[in-house]
Amino acid sequence: MVKKKNKKVIVSDFGSSQLIQDKKNNQLIRPVDNAKFHVVYPMKGQRHLQRIDDHILILYKKRKLLDPINQESNDKRYLAGARIRDLADRSNIHDRVIPNYDSFLVMVYGGQENIAVDKYDTYQELHKALVFAVKYNNIIWKCCVNDEKAGNKMEDFRKGLDLLIEYFKIK
Repeated sequence: MVKKKNKKVIVSDFGSSQLIQDKKNNQLIRPVDNAKFHVVYPMKGQRHLQRIDDHILILYKKRKLLDPINQESNDKRYLAGARIRDLADRSNIHDRVIPNYDSFLVMVYGGQENIAVDKYDTYQELHKALVFAVKYNNIIWKCCVNDEKAGNKMEDFRKGLDLLIEYFKIK
């Protein structure tokens, strides 16, 4: 009796969701909600799926987690969080992989004074907004600037965004 040698087959298993490969953009797409993923290799031999989103606020807005009942309130809370994120980007507070393109254009076509003034103004505005929502500024910073999930503090995050709606006078 001759033994057959079994070839080892590498199976791509990323869970129970069906993923469609888009070879043109090098992405995997989940057809249920059109979420886009790419494969990341953090350590040798391991691979993980990483969702391609701009930030966690977009995910919360799409899933209606900012306000599950009222769509208008969901949009307002998203705008308040996006405003905080934009202020943090413009004031260069957190690390980014790619530079801020607007700051690059100012460096090329403007002077050093324009960058310093814009950074100072946006930093001051960000500081004032976070002081206005001082009780919730930790969770706002965590979600809007550091791109971390709110977890079990989602209700505090919603209250903080409501205060920011009031501060930025979003109608």
